[in-house]
Parts: sequence; structure tokens; C-alpha cells
Amino acid sequence: MVYKLFSAGILIFSAFSAMSQDFEITPFLGYQFLGDLETYGNTSGFDIEDIDIDESETYGIILDFTTWDGGQIELVWSRQETEVGLDRFFEPHPKVDLTIDYFQIGGLQTFSEDEAKVRPFIAGSIGAAYIDPGSGFGNTTRLSLHLGGGVKLFLSERVAFRFDGKFKTTFIDNDVALYCDPFYCFGYAESSSWLYQMEGTAGLTFAF
Repeated sequence: MVYKLFSAGILIFSAFSAMSQDFEITPFLGYQFLGDLETYGNTSGFDIEDIDIDESETYGIILDFTTWDGGQIELVWSRQETEVGLDRFFEPHPKVDLTIDYFQIGGLQTFSEDEAKVRPFIAGSIGAAYIDPGSGFGNTTRLSLHLGGGVKLFLSERVAFRFDGKFKTTFIDNDVALYCDPFYCFGYAESSSWLYQMEGTAGLTFAF
């Protein structure tokens, strides 16, 4: 699945590169928080505590392609490497590693003159969240939606600081068994559950 998403991203990148000579690349660092998910213990309905995703750093890269007045098409990849706490029935279970990769495509709209030094914007995207609990547990890929905004502070014609605040939501349906080792599943998502997260990032934008 990750290979297919990566391949699709390369094709989209090539298509938009052919359409426009103007694009930006922004490597970024940030912090991601929230991340509670309602679960039940197994198919018999044994209750356990929610799965709580620890707050942690995030990093990634953004590609922007100028397509209309003040607007851009965005390709975004971001990663959070963190841990989650699980309970098996009423017994504590050691925290396990968790990696979440987001692959998104969306749009950005600025609200300033083209030559302005300060350029506020809003942005939204749709894509996939690849959730990988690491060795011994099953991974999954789910639909993810992002909405946010921020500002670009241009230091020169080609270089800017970019600051983003973003709300992320990922759909987890009740067919998904989370954190299953060969002997037991520690949690199944409740019907139509959503994983909510918030992210703040800062990056350095290079325009071409």
C-alpha cells in the first residue's frame, strides 16, 4: 500500500511539474498531540481503556505547485513516531511503538498580494494515514482528512519561513482490529470511530 501511494505521488508530482514552472518545497518539523481512540477489547465485547497516543514530534515535507491566483496544489508527507498505552482486560500492558505516516493531496489559498512579505493562508487535503504499530502487531491504512492554516514569512523572493496549524482526522471503521499479536487483539475500533489529532509545524520554504 505504501509503495502504491508513493508511486501515485510521483505521478502527480510529474503531472503538476509539467503544468507549472512555479513550485515550492518545504521541509518541516513540528509537534502532534491528541490521539484518543474509543475501543472495545475483543469480539466478545470486553471493555478496555481507550487507546491513548502519546504526544510527540513530527516531521515531513510539503510540495506546492502554483495553479491559480493565490492558490496552490499541495502534496504532503508527514510522520509521527510515538508510543501508545494499552490495557489487556484490567492488566497493564507495556507501551508499544507506533508510527503514523500521512500521505495527502490538497489545496492552499493565500490572502495577500503576490509580492507581499507576509502571506496568510488556509489549506485542506485528503489522503491516507498508514498506521504501523511495529513488530508483532498488524498495520492498517485509513482515509484521512486535514484542515488548517498558517502564514508564510518571506525573507527574500525565494526563501520563507512557513508556520502551520492543522487539525487531522482519520476514519477507523469497526472492521479494523488494532494491535493484534499472534494470540490476542488488544482493541477493536468502535463503529465509525475517528482518530483526531492536532499538529503545529514550522518549516523553511524554498521557491523555484
